[in-house]
Amino acid sequence: NKEDKKVIIKKEKDFPWKNYIPEITENFVIIDNTKIFYLDNNIKSENCMILLHGYPSSKEELLHWFPSLSYYNIRVIAIDQKGCGNSEGSHIGCNTKMHFEKFGP
Repeated sequence: NKEDKKVIIKKEKDFPWKNYIPEITENFVIIDNTKIFYLDNNIKSENCMILLHGYPSSKEELLHWFPSLSYYNIRVIAIDQKGCGNSEGSHIGCNTKMHFEKFGP
């Protein structure tokens, strides 16, 4: 007999970052003459997490990650991929095989 393993999910009130509101700024970089926008909590840390959204979406869909990661002193950057959200250009699509054939690994 295998014992059933139960996953315990804490209620939101149990999380220490529940009321933590990090300062988040929106910036952009220019890559190949294309503005790519991103959100950044600007925390000075050795630890950094870059968040990528799916297609079609935008960086705002990733905002829920900022409080918990910021609380633990992790720099967080959420990018609007090319052609998505506020970023310029045409999206590259969501076909991984096509992407690798066109742009390489």
